Amino acid sequence: MTDDIAVFETITAFMAAMNRHEAARWSPQSGVDLVFQYGDTGRELMLQIQPGQQYPGMVRGILGRRHQQAAECDGCHLCLNGSDVLILWWPLPPAPDTYPQVIERVFELAGLTLPPVSADRAVRPRAGIGMARPLG
Repeated sequence: MTDDIAVFETITAFMAAMNRHEAARWSPQSGVDLVFQYGDTGRELMLQIQPGQQYPGMVRGILGRRHQQAAECDGCHLCLNGSDVLILWWPLPPAPDTYPQVIERVFELAGLTLPPVSADRAVRPRAGIGMARPLG
């Protein structure tokens, strides 16, 4: 079950949790979740796409890309659960240095755009620091 997994707001924080081997969830857009957890076969990454985010021909496109890129997608599984959530499940190697590439591949395989990591690193001013405040 993935309901008790910590939710992160940025891919940078999500990847940091992955590197610490902590179960994590990140939602890059409404109805799309990326989940990292331990399963029966070890570490795994799952991209979960809710029915409202699935476009016509999506499964056919994923299966086509999976077939054309069989060597690069070795180990990736595709399923549709009882709630019609499309899940791309990928077992991960123990070494975290390959995790960013696997994340890119699973988004590419799904036909989705991965938000840029650099956008998460933008410096955001903290409240009350470097911002105009009313006097008085």
